[in-house]
Amino acid sequence: MGVFESLWLEGLEDLSYGVLERAFQRTLQTCKYWPVKVADIREQVDRATESYAHADAELRWTRVLEYIRVFWNPDLPGGASSRAPKITPRTMHAIRCAGGLAEIADCPREHLHFKKELFLEAYRRWDALERDQYLLPDDSPVKALIATTGQIKAIQIK
Repeated sequence: MGVFESLWLEGLEDLSYGVLERAFQRTLQTCKYWPVKVADIREQVDRATESYAHADAELRWTRVLEYIRVFWNPDLPGGASSRAPKITPRTMHAIRCAGGLAEIADCPREHLHFKKELFLEAYRRWDALERDQYLLPDDSPVKALIATTGQIKAIQIK
Protein backbone atom coordinates (compact mmCIF):
# COMPACT_ATOMS: atom_id res chain seq x y z
CA MET A 1 0.00 0.00 0.00
CA GLY A 2 2.93 2.32 0.68
CA VAL A 3 4.07 1.97 -2.94
CA PHE A 4 0.64 3.04 -4.22
CA GLU A 5 0.56 5.94 -1.80
CA SER A 6 3.92 7.25 -3.00
CA LEU A 7 2.88 6.82 -6.65
CA TRP A 8 -0.38 8.69 -6.00
CA LEU A 9 1.43 11.48 -4.14
CA GLU A 10 3.92 11.95 -6.95
CA GLY A 11 1.41 11.60 -9.79
CA LEU A 12 -1.28 13.83 -8.30
CA GLU A 13 0.70 16.48 -6.41
CA ASP A 14 -0.28 19.28 -8.81
CA LEU A 15 -4.02 18.93 -8.08
CA SER A 16 -5.91 20.84 -5.42
CA TYR A 17 -7.58 18.96 -2.59
CA GLY A 18 -11.12 19.70 -3.85
CA VAL A 19 -10.39 18.47 -7.38
CA LEU A 20 -8.62 15.43 -6.03
CA GLU A 21 -11.47 14.55 -3.70
CA ARG A 22 -14.04 14.72 -6.53
CA ALA A 23 -11.76 12.72 -8.81
CA PHE A 24 -11.31 9.99 -6.17
CA GLN A 25 -15.06 9.82 -5.51
CA ARG A 26 -15.82 9.54 -9.22
CA THR A 27 -13.04 6.99 -9.73
CA LEU A 28 -14.33 4.79 -6.92
CA GLN A 29 -17.80 4.87 -8.54
CA THR A 30 -16.59 3.94 -12.01
CA CYS A 31 -13.33 2.02 -11.61
CA LYS A 32 -13.64 -1.68 -12.47
CA TYR A 33 -10.23 -2.89 -11.31
CA TRP A 34 -8.21 -2.65 -8.15
CA PRO A 35 -5.65 -1.21 -7.50
CA VAL A 36 -6.63 2.21 -8.74
CA LYS A 37 -3.97 3.76 -10.97
CA VAL A 38 -3.01 7.40 -11.24
CA ALA A 39 -4.23 7.36 -14.86
CA ASP A 40 -7.71 6.33 -13.68
CA ILE A 41 -7.87 9.31 -11.36
CA ARG A 42 -6.38 11.69 -13.95
CA GLU A 43 -9.05 10.60 -16.42
CA GLN A 44 -11.74 11.79 -14.03
CA VAL A 45 -9.92 15.10 -13.52
CA ASP A 46 -9.69 15.60 -17.29
CA ARG A 47 -13.42 14.94 -17.69
CA ALA A 48 -14.27 17.34 -14.88
CA THR A 49 -12.01 19.99 -16.42
CA GLU A 50 -13.66 19.60 -19.84
CA SER A 51 -17.08 19.82 -18.27
CA TYR A 52 -16.11 22.95 -16.35
CA ALA A 53 -14.61 24.59 -19.45
CA HIS A 54 -17.77 23.95 -21.45
CA ALA A 55 -20.02 25.31 -18.68
CA ASP A 56 -17.81 28.39 -18.29
CA ALA A 57 -17.92 29.10 -22.04
CA GLU A 58 -21.72 28.72 -22.07
CA LEU A 59 -21.99 31.16 -19.16
CA ARG A 60 -19.77 33.68 -20.96
CA TRP A 61 -21.91 33.41 -24.10
CA THR A 62 -25.01 34.14 -22.03
CA ARG A 63 -23.27 37.15 -20.51
CA VAL A 64 -22.25 38.42 -23.96
CA LEU A 65 -25.88 38.26 -25.11
CA GLU A 66 -26.92 40.09 -21.93
CA TYR A 67 -24.20 42.70 -22.54
CA ILE A 68 -25.50 43.25 -26.07
CA ARG A 69 -29.08 43.54 -24.81
CA VAL A 70 -28.28 46.00 -22.04
CA PHE A 71 -25.24 48.02 -23.14
CA TRP A 72 -24.77 47.65 -26.91
CA ASN A 73 -25.83 50.46 -29.22
CA PRO A 74 -24.11 50.88 -32.60
CA ASP A 75 -24.81 54.62 -32.51
CA LEU A 76 -22.69 55.18 -29.40
CA PRO A 77 -18.94 55.85 -29.63
CA GLY A 78 -17.23 52.49 -29.28
CA GLY A 79 -20.61 50.79 -29.59
CA ALA A 80 -21.27 50.49 -25.87
CA SER A 81 -22.63 52.59 -23.06
CA SER A 82 -20.11 54.37 -20.85
CA ARG A 83 -21.43 52.42 -17.87
CA ALA A 84 -20.83 49.08 -19.62
CA PRO A 85 -18.52 46.68 -17.79
CA LYS A 86 -15.12 45.91 -19.26
CA ILE A 87 -14.87 42.78 -21.39
CA THR A 88 -11.94 40.49 -20.59
CA PRO A 89 -9.36 39.86 -23.34
CA ARG A 90 -10.36 36.19 -23.49
CA THR A 91 -14.04 37.02 -23.99
CA MET A 92 -13.21 39.77 -26.48
CA HIS A 93 -11.11 37.33 -28.51
CA ALA A 94 -14.03 34.89 -28.62
CA ILE A 95 -16.41 37.70 -29.60
CA ARG A 96 -14.12 38.70 -32.48
CA CYS A 97 -13.93 35.08 -33.63
CA ALA A 98 -17.72 35.01 -33.72
CA GLY A 99 -17.80 38.13 -35.90
CA GLY A 100 -17.79 40.94 -33.34
CA LEU A 101 -20.42 42.53 -31.16
CA ALA A 102 -22.19 44.28 -34.04
CA GLU A 103 -22.51 41.10 -36.06
CA ILE A 104 -23.73 39.08 -33.09
CA ALA A 105 -26.24 41.81 -32.22
CA ASP A 106 -27.58 41.94 -35.80
CA CYS A 107 -27.57 38.19 -36.37
CA PRO A 108 -31.03 36.67 -37.00
CA ARG A 109 -32.15 34.42 -34.17
CA GLU A 110 -32.24 31.31 -36.38
CA HIS A 111 -28.53 31.77 -37.25
CA LEU A 112 -27.32 32.77 -33.79
CA HIS A 113 -26.33 29.19 -32.95
CA PHE A 114 -23.56 29.40 -35.58
CA LYS A 115 -22.14 32.47 -33.83
CA LYS A 116 -22.45 30.66 -30.50
CA GLU A 117 -20.44 27.68 -31.75
CA LEU A 118 -17.67 29.97 -33.03
CA PHE A 119 -17.64 31.82 -29.71
CA LEU A 120 -17.56 28.66 -27.59
CA GLU A 121 -14.75 27.10 -29.61
CA ALA A 122 -12.61 30.26 -29.45
CA TYR A 123 -13.29 30.70 -25.73
CA ARG A 124 -12.30 27.13 -24.92
CA ARG A 125 -9.14 27.31 -27.10
CA TRP A 126 -7.86 30.47 -25.38
CA ASP A 127 -5.73 28.54 -22.88
CA ALA A 128 -3.98 26.66 -25.68
CA LEU A 129 -3.35 29.93 -27.54
CA GLU A 130 -1.90 31.55 -24.44
CA ARG A 131 0.28 28.53 -23.74
CA ASP A 132 1.55 28.30 -27.34
CA GLN A 133 2.21 31.98 -28.02
CA TYR A 134 5.91 31.69 -27.20
CA LEU A 135 6.65 28.59 -29.24
CA LEU A 136 9.36 30.15 -31.39
CA PRO A 137 12.72 29.50 -29.73
CA ASP A 138 14.85 32.54 -28.87
CA ASP A 139 17.53 31.61 -31.42
CA SER A 140 15.05 31.13 -34.27
CA PRO A 141 15.80 33.09 -37.47
CA VAL A 142 12.06 33.55 -37.98
CA LYS A 143 11.74 35.17 -34.55
CA ALA A 144 14.68 37.49 -35.34
CA LEU A 145 13.10 38.43 -38.68
CA ILE A 146 9.76 39.23 -37.02
CA ALA A 147 11.48 41.33 -34.33
CA THR A 148 13.52 43.26 -36.92
CA THR A 149 10.44 43.93 -39.04
CA GLY A 150 8.56 45.17 -35.98
CA GLN A 151 11.38 47.58 -35.11
CA ILE A 152 11.54 48.91 -38.69
CA LYS A 153 7.77 49.46 -38.72
CA ALA A 154 7.92 51.22 -35.33
CA ILE A 155 10.60 53.59 -36.64
CA GLN A 156 8.59 54.33 -39.79
CA ILE A 157 5.49 55.20 -37.76
CA LYS A 158 7.33 57.70 -35.58
